[in-house]
Amino acid sequence: MSLQAVRSMSRQLHGHLTFVAGAGTNALPAAWGGMRTGELKSRKANKMKLGQLAFLLTVVTLMPSYRMYSQGPPAGQSSVQQRTQDEGWEAFVSSNRAASLHSVVSQEEALEDPARRKMIDKIITPLKRESLEQSIDNLIFGTEYQYQWPGFNSPDKSSQHNLEVMLSNRRAVKVLQGIEKMPAKERALECRVLFAKAFQAHTNIWMEGLRLWRGSTITNSNSTLCTQLAVTLAMFVAADTGQRDLLADEFTQLDRFLDDFQEQLTNLQFPDATTKMAAGFSFQDRGAPDNQCEINLLRLAAMHGSGEDGKLLNQIEKECSRLEPEENEIPVVGWDARTTVFDAPWVSSPIDTSKGVMRYKFYAWHHFSVRAHQEEEQVKKRLRLLLFR
Repeated sequence: MSLQAVRSMSRQLHGHLTFVAGAGTNALPAAWGGMRTGELKSRKANKMKLGQLAFLLTVVTLMPSYRMYSQGPPAGQSSVQQRTQDEGWEAFVSSNRAASLHSVVSQEEALEDPARRKMIDKIITPLKRESLEQSIDNLIFGTEYQYQWPGFNSPDKSSQHNLEVMLSNRRAVKVLQGIEKMPAKERALECRVLFAKAFQAHTNIWMEGLRLWRGSTITNSNSTLCTQLAVTLAMFVAADTGQRDLLADEFTQLDRFLDDFQEQLTNLQFPDATTKMAAGFSFQDRGAPDNQCEINLLRLAAMHGSGEDGKLLNQIEKECSRLEPEENEIPVVGWDARTTVFDAPWVSSPIDTSKGVMRYKFYAWHHFSVRAHQEEEQVKKRLRLLLFR
């Protein structure tokens, strides 16, 4: 069995995992939720019997499709866009950041790609008509195409995977900023509703996956990527607003789902080894936010504590240092801003901070090995013990 065959099977499985609205599919197993706030239950590490080889194959086969890169401008691109592709994201965005702060040339006078500008306008226009609830539903139950452009163009090293893909989507940023502007009590309620809806849809899709792998016919109507990133967004909002109890509960529910599903997956009788491996890779890829994302969420929540949390934050930083991370800044501007940091390389324009900007600093690292994965799991476990004690 070739790696190409496994990759092909995994992509097919991603395409067939669906959400079916109707009686029965909306019933979330009680064992996955309902734990008291703050209760910790460590996720079972390496429970699959595929072993170290499976993990390494996951990195080789799935990361290229999962990373959601834009593949570079098409033929006829401008010299600036060609430079973006050839010299890399980091140098180009750095120059754009400098331009946004120091350039005396107005955005109207900037040399832009009009075709790309029209693409941005086509994204913003329907978002202006959507209510917050409609935007949430479209994030969860929409298609993966909403994440395909502009995409995130970070190089392999020092990227944040799920976080960058999620924040590159203006609809996700609209939901984030809409909830964070709410009064405290209303915001707390909306955060719970967002996670409950996203988590319900996410677990439903994977239960459909089990039925698919058992040989049943299912209806394709949703994407595991959309539900995975909607869950990521819900947890991000909780962390960014300092709601530690809620974040702890979200981690706990996610743990229970992963443990339960992994057990069912392990005991499932697959028709052949290729299907079994592809199913395992698929779940590892999109079953939950990636480790880099989860570690950054825990760190973000610690940053939003009271002034007495300086000691806690120092402990968090000490644990993260075990991973030898690099700190990267991602400026998040208004969802309807003229140009975001993700748009900038395509339209050759500085980012628009006129509607405000939140500069997030995330940790990232570039370690793909069984040992590195195990270290990530240990760091994540210790961070949760520190934050949710």
